[in-house]
Parts: sequence; structure tokens; C-alpha cells
Amino acid sequence: MRIANNLPALSAFTSLNSTNKSLQKTINALSSGLRINSAADDAAGFAVSEKMRSQISGLDTAIRNSQDGISLLQTAEGALSQTNSMLQRMRELAVQACNDSLTSNDRQYIQLEIDELKDQIDRIAGTTQFNKKKLLDGSCGALWASSDLNVNVKINGGLTYIDEFGQKVSSEGNYRIEVRAEPGEVQVQKSNIFLVTSEKPPIPPIINIEELSASISGNGWTFQDSSLKITTSGEYHIYGNGNVTTNHILIDSGVEANILLSNVNIDVSDTGMTGIQGKSSFKVTASGKVNLYLDGTNKLSGGFYRAGLEVSAGASVVIANADNSEGTLHASSAGGGAGIGGVCYECGGDITILDGNIYATGGIGAAGIGGGYEGEGGSIHISGGNIDATGGDEGAGIGGGSEENGGSIIISGGKIKAEGGGNAAGIGGGLHGNGGSITIAGGDVESTGGIWSAGIGGGTHGNSGAIKIESGLYNSANTANIKAFLAVENSGNNSAVVGHGHNGVDISVDLNANITPADIPDIPEIPNIKLYKLPLIDDRGPKILNKIGQFYNSNGTFLISQPKTLTITQGDGQTANITLYETDTMYDVAEKINDVIANTFSNAKYTDNPNKFCTISDGTESTSESVYTCEPVYDDDGNITGYNINATMLVRSAIPGKAGELYFSGDEELLNALGLNTIRESSETTYTSSAYNAHSGKVIANGIKTTGNILSGIIPNVDIEFDSMAGIKSSWDENTKRYVLSEDETYSSYIHLKDNVTTFQTGANKGEDFMIQLADTSCSAIGVSGVNVLTRETASRSISIIDMAINKISSQRAKIGSYENALEHTMTNLTTTSMNLTSAESRIRDADMSKLMMDFVKLQILNQSGTSMLAQANQLPQSVLSLLS
Repeated sequence: MRIANNLPALSAFTSLNSTNKSLQKTINALSSGLRINSAADDAAGFAVSEKMRSQISGLDTAIRNSQDGISLLQTAEGALSQTNSMLQRMRELAVQACNDSLTSNDRQYIQLEIDELKDQIDRIAGTTQFNKKKLLDGSCGALWASSDLNVNVKINGGLTYIDEFGQKVSSEGNYRIEVRAEPGEVQVQKSNIFLVTSEKPPIPPIINIEELSASISGNGWTFQDSSLKITTSGEYHIYGNGNVTTNHILIDSGVEANILLSNVNIDVSDTGMTGIQGKSSFKVTASGKVNLYLDGTNKLSGGFYRAGLEVSAGASVVIANADNSEGTLHASSAGGGAGIGGVCYECGGDITILDGNIYATGGIGAAGIGGGYEGEGGSIHISGGNIDATGGDEGAGIGGGSEENGGSIIISGGKIKAEGGGNAAGIGGGLHGNGGSITIAGGDVESTGGIWSAGIGGGTHGNSGAIKIESGLYNSANTANIKAFLAVENSGNNSAVVGHGHNGVDISVDLNANITPADIPDIPEIPNIKLYKLPLIDDRGPKILNKIGQFYNSNGTFLISQPKTLTITQGDGQTANITLYETDTMYDVAEKINDVIANTFSNAKYTDNPNKFCTISDGTESTSESVYTCEPVYDDDGNITGYNINATMLVRSAIPGKAGELYFSGDEELLNALGLNTIRESSETTYTSSAYNAHSGKVIANGIKTTGNILSGIIPNVDIEFDSMAGIKSSWDENTKRYVLSEDETYSSYIHLKDNVTTFQTGANKGEDFMIQLADTSCSAIGVSGVNVLTRETASRSISIIDMAINKISSQRAKIGSYENALEHTMTNLTTTSMNLTSAESRIRDADMSKLMMDFVKLQILNQSGTSMLAQANQLPQSVLSLLS
């Protein structure tokens, strides 16, 4: 027997300890219900169980995500149901507006409701939110920006899509869009022919130059920066009261005009100082041709370096009296320019004087009639009138300026007095100028040369030139009565009275020439222009609307005895009002309409002439009838008591196609009075578009043709609306009186797109998501921003436009409904999967309670038995004590 090591006790202890450990695990499992409470319980099972647990947790979260997604979609669909209802109401109103039982005012009231509905549709699109996330403004699909404020990007969904390989692809990035245009036509509308009664037959246009102050334009003319510019060939009456005005007159290049000048006094002599160019009182630009008729006393005082009546090289002027009038013209220059003719350093044009009292005084170094300082005289023909021409210092009376030749001078009639200034000839060359070609075949001519200069011929240092005179000097019995003198103080020098100057020589002087008709140019046959004062129509058309028969109803009541408002709508939806008053003229009406089209509708930025959107027609426009005809009205004795004048108004925009069409609404009788009808239909522009990656230059799409200014399909879920005038140049054609649209340089714009597609996480793992495509549902995006029902035609077209919008909204709602159904199915699948995974994970990790209870009972018994045995084993060493007794 051994007592140092109680082996039975040690064996019992080991068994008891093992039983306690097993009992502890069993109690642990029974208390937690899990078979695996730590990795030590089952390492492989633990790993599998943890993966399953993460999947189950993810699936449960995905179910909640799907529920949130369905809530979001229900919010969007609920908002769209209201949009759909409003579109249906808009369609009802459009159908109602198509009925001609309604007046224009009735349609305006309908339009007010439609405009309010459009505002509400935009409000729904801009404010519908879920958890502060906007749903219907396009931002749920993508974010965008453009380099051009006129570009509008319409988002129809996200930029991420599944390609043919099942991979997600995003089209976000930066794009360069290029557009080339084949312009369509702009609409032109024409009013009724207005029959206006006038006491005397006016000559359109009639312009009071003293009343011109602010920028304005009329029929064939414009006024801006103190310049009255005649821009169109025709007849004009420019009149004043003889008071001084600083407004000067400019005849544009290429214009051929008959101009009646009545008591016009223009003094611009202080518009330039030494070394600073002023301006001429009246200027005929190169290639311009003017028949200038004189009535009353007219004074043209030009500025420094300029002329009183400037006739540029290449231009021509014929001066005559108006019918039944004896007119007077005083023309002078402050210095450097001719009284009539060229300006400083420039040659004069062709000048013909038929009659009238002409007083022409040249500035320093310039001719009275002819060239400016250092400018040749040009061609001068005088066949009548009383002419008094005095050259400035060193300038001829008639001919060249200082340093220059006299040009071709022909005198065939009239009473002429010419005096050279300083060292210039009376008729011929300036100081150093030759006399040029001079032919005198008639008239009463008195010519006095300056110091050391010929009376007729060369200046002091100039040769005589070729001179042909029909008679001898002082011989009034022959065709011409010629008196030619040197300056009194130069008597006895070596200058010739007719011929060369002090240092010149005679080139060819024939004092008894046999001048044939071939030597004398034909006198221009210019039309007789009559003098009419106090006209009822002026440059602005018929003066007062109450003189126009259309503005009276069948009871003889004037339609605008009280102010009336007209509404003008452009095809893109912009609207503006104008008010007509009893005292308005036709021009006032045209000006108001023009201002709306040019400025309110911003058409002015598209063209070089913003003043032709509404015009009083002058009969030359290819799309109008002949107008401005004067028909005499006779009394019983056959005397003319007045005239009836026809005129019409034309309205147009600069924008082709439906977007530029103009519609008028308001008082029915007033609209009938205007009687606007379309005489040229609009047509849409065809665009050829290309898209490139803005960074790499890679071609995304090339040569896409579209009708209209919306580019669809180049980038998925993106429509690009660019300016309808992109790549188009609009210019006014003065010959055809219309806006001509032509292709401009290629239009280019940069678009920045960032994907912002709405995606729900509907699975436990990466990539298990669900994308939805929510589109922009604002009025512009669905195409109803321009809907108007102000006329039967536009109301009819609006029905189709609204139908397309309803289809878009219905399609979007159907898509949202399919998303909801898909998410419901996804939730069902997620729930089933989660349940199955939970069951699988339970089989791995959960405890078998019945088995554990059996083990627990067994281990309890073993524990009790082990404890008892350990106690017995601990008593065994005491039996050794019996050996001691």
C-alpha cells in the first residue's frame, strides 16, 4: 500500500475533471441553444456559419432597401399621376379651344389655365422628393453642365447601362457637340391692305430732319448718332423749318434716290477742329446716285475737312428745282472740303446742275464746286441755274482744290460766277493744278482767277489744259457770253486770262471752237418731283389709325376709342402684350410689334438688322403685294380733292420653323381689323450633328441628321436641345426686303455629364443591385412648355403635342410600376433565400437540445459518481493507520 501517490484518487480526479469539462460545454450549449459557441467547438462549421450569417444579415437589409425603394417609387408614381391628370385637363382645354364658337379673348382665358397647369407640372417636377432626394427633375439620373447657356440637356434616366456582354457601362464624361444647319424658312404674315385718305398725295417717306433725335428707323431709312441714312433706293422728302440742326444726311453706297430738300438748314461746321475730321452736312457715298430737288432755302454747312454737299468719288448728284418751286442751296465747308464736291485729300464725284440758285463756297484749299484740298474736281456739268462759286484759299471757284487738277468741266447754260481763291483759277485748276478739260458752249459766264492764276484754265503753277470755248471773249452775240479776268492786283503779269497760270503753258486753247452736240453730255432726264406738305402719311406710314377704314365696325364706331391690348406669342411659348391707342400711327403699331419680337423674344441677337421684324411695306418685297399707290379722288368739277393711299404691314421673325412662328390674340374685332394672314409658311431647319469625346477627340457619333433642334440617341438617356439658330446666320436683304437665312460656321458646344443613376442595393453581395431610370418630367422635358391655344391652328397642334407628353408620362409611370413589381418579386426572393440560409445555418450551428439533455443527465450522473469515487479514493490512505494499531 502506498500513500505518497494516491493513484486511485488521481484517476478518479482525472475522470471527474473530464466529466466537468464536458458538463460545462453541455450547459453552455443548453443555455445558448448553439452547438458552436466558439471556433474551438467546430472550426470548419464556425467558418461556414459566419459566412451564412453575413449573407442572412445582408439579405435582411436588402429586403429593407427594397421596401424603401418601393416607397420611393410610389412617391414618384403618385406625383406623376397628378402630372398625368393635369395633362389630361390641358388636352380637354386644347380640344375646347379648337372650337370656333370661341372668341380670341375666350382662348386667352383658356390659355391662362393652361399656363397655370404648366407651372404646376414644373413645380411637381422640381419639388417631388423622398428623403430630401429630388425624384423628377432629372437629377436622379444624371447631372450636367454646358459651355453654352442656350443648350438644355434633358435627362431621361441614368448614364449607366448593361452592354451586350452583361457588363455595366457608363456614358458619363465630357462631349463636344458640333452642328451644321440647313436653314428652313421664317414665317411672314401680312395685314389687310389699309386704305388711307390723304388731302394731298404724299411721297413716302417724308422726314422732318429737325424732329429726329432718338434712334429710329423708317421705310428705307435709319437715324442713329445724328446721322439720317438713306438705305434704300426710292423717293424721299426731307424737310425742315429753316432752323439749324446738327443732324446730317448720308446716302448709302449703291442707293439711287430722288430727294426733295425743303428748307433744310444743317450746320455741322463745328464738328471738327484742325487735324480732326468733322462731317459733311449731306454726303453721297461712292456709287450712290442722287437727284436732288430744291424747295425753299436750304443751307448745308460742312465740318472741317468735309464738304457742305459731299459727292464722293464714284458717286453722282444732279441738282434741280422741284416742280413749281425755285429753290436755293447754300453749300460751304469749314475748311479743307468743297462747298459741293470732294472732301479733303479726296477727289470729287460727278456733279450736274440743271437749275436752282446755287451758292457754293469752298473751305481752305478747296473748290467752291469740285475737289477738296488736294483733291481733283471730278466731272462737273452746268446747264442752267444761277451759280455763284467761290474757292477757298488756293481752291478754284469751279474745278480742283489746291495742288490738284480741275477735272472735266462742261458749261452749256445758266448764269455762272466763279472766283478762284488765293492762287487758283476761277474755273479750272487749284494752286498747282492744271486746268483740266474745260468746255464752254453756252451760258453767261464770269470767271475771275486768283493771284497769278488764269480766269479760265490753270492755277498759278498749273498748265491750262484743253480749253474749248464756242465764242471769243466778251462776245455776247455768239452762243456763250464769256468774261474772264485775272485778279486785279496781277494785271500785267505773264498769266493768261484764258489758259495757263503764272508758271504754266497753254496745252490747247481754242477760243472759237466748233463745239458739237457730241461734246456736251445729255442732260439727265429726271422725273418731275412734286412738292407736298402737311401729309397724312409720312415716313412712318399712314399717320393715324382713325383714318383707316378697317378700324371702324359696321356701326361706324372706332375700335380703339379706348386702349386695346394685343397678345403676341412666339412658337417657343414666349408671350408679350402691346397696347394700341387712338392716336397711334401705323408706324407706332409696327414699332411696338417690332420691339416685342426683337427684344422680348430676343430675335435681335440673331440678325444684323433688328428693325425689320415688322415693317410698313414699300411694295418691293417679294412676298407682298404692290403698295403705296396713290389714287386721286375727284370732285364734281373734275378737280383732285385728295388721294387714297394703299399700304400694308408685314410681320416676321428671324427664327425658322414652328419655334419662330408668331400668333396674335386679343379683341376679336381688332384682330379682324389687322387681318394678318400667312403669305409665307415656315419650314423647319435640318441639322447635321456630330459628337466627340472632348478630351480624346474620339468620334461618338457622326453625321446624325435631325429635323428640329433636339438631338436624341447619341448619348443614352440624354436629349440635347441646342439653340434653334445654331449654325445659322440671318441677314436683311435690302433688294428682296426679307431676312435671308444662310449656313454660318459650324456651331460647337461642350457638354459635361456625370452619372447619378438611382440604384437600390437588393442583394447581400457586391453587384447585386437594381437600377431605376427616373426621367425629367418638367414641361420643357416632356415638350409642353410651348403649348398655346390662342388660335384654332395652334390649339389643334397642341392636342398632338399634349398626346405625346401624356405618352411620355404614361410610359414613365408604366416603367415605375414595373420597377415596383420587380422589387416586390425581389423582396419575395430575398425573404425565401434568407429563410433557407437561416435554416442551413441553424443546422450547422444550432444545438440538438434533446441530445444535449441526454448528455447533460449522463454527465450529471457521471459527475456525481466521480465525486463519490474521488471521496472514496481519498479515504483509502487512512486504512494504513490500521497497521499502526
